[in-house]
Amino acid sequence: MDKSTIDEIERVVETRDKRSSRISFEYDSIMNRFHENIEDVVAKFSIADSITDENQKKEIWRSQIVFLESSLDFYLHEVIKFGFIKIFNEEWAGTNGFKKFSVSLGFAIEFAKHPENAETLLNEIDKGNHKLCFMHFDNIIRNLRLIDIKISFPDKDIINEIYRRRNQIAHQTDRNPPGTEKQDIAKDHVERYIKKIKALVETIDEAIKKKDRS
Repeated sequence: MDKSTIDEIERVVETRDKRSSRISFEYDSIMNRFHENIEDVVAKFSIADSITDENQKKEIWRSQIVFLESSLDFYLHEVIKFGFIKIFNEEWAGTNGFKKFSVSLGFAIEFAKHPENAETLLNEIDKGNHKLCFMHFDNIIRNLRLIDIKISFPDKDIINEIYRRRNQIAHQTDRNPPGTEKQDIAKDHVERYIKKIKALVETIDEAIKKKDRS
């Protein structure tokens, strides 16, 4: 970035009304969407229960695992965005992850000129978030640290098991290795996975609310 561009950004930032650059992004809406998504996953049990063909039942249970992981993935992306907005609004302390988060030069110039356009910042965070891998447990912990959220969760191995199974279903039609028979699945597998994902989100939820109160 050349010096004239940097000077222009700094000039606009220094002269803007900070009150106009505060962005509203409600955490409750994130949790509500997660619960809605989980309800959609659970609702598929009734479809499977109404089918007599065992193979068709299993295909529905497999789809539930994929949708379950999607629900967690979306929740985590939204949580990181929420944390970044909190830091941007100076409601939470800054982090190295926030400071190093990459944005485009075009966005930086445009947002410096028009900080009241909150939608552009939210969209830019979404673009950056899409580059992050969330679903392995270690990645979840690392990405939560971008917004200084720390959790203790005892079932790391199960979260990784769900992640591996989701990938096996989505990319290998649940065959491991590819070309072999499909891995067996039962309703109680899915019920157990749902319980663990909900427990993980509840743990993150508690950490976020605790941080927001401090």
